[in-house]
Amino acid sequence: VEGCQCDHGFVRSGQQCVPEEQCGCTDDEGRYYVLGERFEKDGHLCICETGNDIICQECDEGYRPALRDGVWGCHRVDYPAVPCPEGYGDKYGFGKCLYVHKRPLIYSEAEAYCQGMDGKIFQFDNEDDVNRIKTILPSAGFGIWVGLTDEDTEGTFVWADGPPLVSGDFSDWAPQPYVRNSAQSDCVVMKRRFNWQWVVRSCSKANYFACESN
Repeated sequence: VEGCQCDHGFVRSGQQCVPEEQCGCTDDEGRYYVLGERFEKDGHLCICETGNDIICQECDEGYRPALRDGVWGCHRVDYPAVPCPEGYGDKYGFGKCLYVHKRPLIYSEAEAYCQGMDGKIFQFDNEDDVNRIKTILPSAGFGIWVGLTDEDTEGTFVWADGPPLVSGDFSDWAPQPYVRNSAQSDCVVMKRRFNWQWVVRSCSKANYFACESN
C-alpha cells in the first residue's frame, strides 16, 4: 500500500517491503543491512543472513575487505580499499593511490606539486615499495625523492606528512660515508649508483617522485 505501512505479512527492508522471512539484519550499532548484503566491519568481511544473522569472517592471507565496483569482497592487498581520487590510480600494485610524476623536480617543487593534488610525496613503507617504484620511474641521471627531510632540525628526519622517522619505521640507508648528511644536504633520495639505497642530498637538485593521495 502507499504510505509508510507494508501489507500484512510484509516488513520494511530499506526502501522496499519484503516478506518477513526476507527481513534483513541490524548490527549492534543499529545499522541495517538488507538480506544478502556484504559489508566490512572491524577488518572482517560480513554478510547478512536470514534470521537477523550477521556472519563475519577474515579474508585469506594476502587479501582484505575492499569495495570494488560497489560490492564488498575479499581482494588482494595490492588494491586500495576505496576508489582512488581523480588523478590518482592503483595500477602499480602498491595498495595505495599514486600519481607517478616522470619529470624531475627539486624537492620543494615536488612537495608543492603533490600538495596541489591533495597528496604528499610518496613514503616508502617497506622493501616491496622500493622495488616497485624503481621499476616504474626512469632512472638515467636522476634519483627518486623518498619524502623525508631534516630541513627543520638537522639530524631529525621528518616524513612528508609530519611525523618523525623513528626506529620502527622502514628505512634503507646506504652505508657511510655515502649518506653525507650536512647543513647543505637535507633531503633523502634513492640513488641508482648506491643500489637504490637512501642518501641525503641537496633539496635543490631535481629528482623523480610519486605523489600519494591523502
